[in-house]
Amino acid sequence: ALAESCIKQLDLHAVRGLICSGDAFINGAEPLARIRATFPRVAAVEMEAAAIAHVCHLFGTPFVVVRAISDVADSESHMSFDEFLVVAAKQSTLMVNAMLQTLAKRG
Repeated sequence: ALAESCIKQLDLHAVRGLICSGDAFINGAEPLARIRATFPRVAAVEMEAAAIAHVCHLFGTPFVVVRAISDVADSESHMSFDEFLVVAAKQSTLMVNAMLQTLAKRG
């Protein structure tokens, strides 16, 4: 709920959904199709958050993953990585700051 309210407050585009995490870089339609065969509602694939999610789950700690997705494995990018990096850094900073400010107000 916190992340979603901050997204609305900042008027950012965001997707809430299943993120698959693994030890392989997904770089094409075929690997993505294999993942979607098992997880048809997957919204993103990444390589870092699963360990964090697992530890939080074990300790009953709520968590949120805030990701900037730079490309989609089965389509062409409409922006260079360098262009995206500027946008992603700005939006991620805004998002995390908004979340921290909201949490600080709650005490």
